[in-house]
Amino acid sequence: MMSYQSEKFSVARACLMLPHPQGEDASIAEAMFNIDLALDRYEVPSDFNEDAAGQLAELRRLMDRGGLEDSDKIGLYKVLAHTWGVDEQHRFSHLVDELAWWFSEYDRRNA
Repeated sequence: MMSYQSEKFSVARACLMLPHPQGEDASIAEAMFNIDLALDRYEVPSDFNEDAAGQLAELRRLMDRGGLEDSDKIGLYKVLAHTWGVDEQHRFSHLVDELAWWFSEYDRRNA
């Protein structure tokens, strides 16, 4: 059975795979939205892989929207995505891909 976290990370990964009709910022913003849904009140289990837990913490730091302002009313996810350069975009995509796999593996082991 697929956990909610696994499902949402899979959706986030898919958001990053195809060109979005509204551009990269919208694609990244949709992925962030799904990740926030997955991680809302989520506590990392004690038997979760240590490397994956570290990647999850890095992802949470990367997605921190504290201090951002949305004066154009486009949404803080898009505001944050717009501030990223290629390196942050690449790291975000890599973390989403890795964590989607880790959540899937965790589900498989605990089925």
